[in-house]
Amino acid sequence: PLNITFQNNTGSGNTYGILLQGGILAQNLTWSKNEIPYIVSSSLEVAAGNTLTVQPGVTVQMQQNTLFTIAGALNAQGTATDQITFTSFDASPCPGCWKSLAFVSPSTNSVLKYVIVENSGSATGQGNIFLDSTSVQIENVTSKYATDAALYIKNSSSSIKNSSFSNSAFGMKLFGAAYPQLLEGLSFANNTAKDIFI
Repeated sequence: PLNITFQNNTGSGNTYGILLQGGILAQNLTWSKNEIPYIVSSSLEVAAGNTLTVQPGVTVQMQQNTLFTIAGALNAQGTATDQITFTSFDASPCPGCWKSLAFVSPSTNSVLKYVIVENSGSATGQGNIFLDSTSVQIENVTSKYATDAALYIKNSSSSIKNSSFSNSAFGMKLFGAAYPQLLEGLSFANNTAKDIFI
């Protein structure tokens, strides 16, 4: 996709907001805040060596069975009053409507702050948020309504604090030789299997 800026736009009565066809993002991009959502119609990957910056207040809606892979970096830093949301495009969202927000090697320098991730986790062996052999700074994140785990961590020394993991089968799953830093302010609620599975 071309690095085109859409900012401070509004819309009403439309089926789609800003429709993204998926594929590989092989350049640095910024998604700016609009009153209409970014809709990802097929699986999307931020390629290694590239950064996608998502500004406060952005809503990203994922169509069914789409996977959002970060092999480069995702800089998603919302605020307490203007959070960033990754959710389902479905009219009646449910756990597993889309696959995962997946951070994979060689991804580095990704940040999630004041971010909501919900209604995904349909990818086998993944969760709403999936970390595999990479580290992400996670702070003030709400992950909920996952098919399996709200946060699935494999071989990752990520730092996680002031975040909630709820309404899923598992709040958090941890696997591998490296484990994250679980700092203060973590909360778990209404998970049907376990809050933390190691």
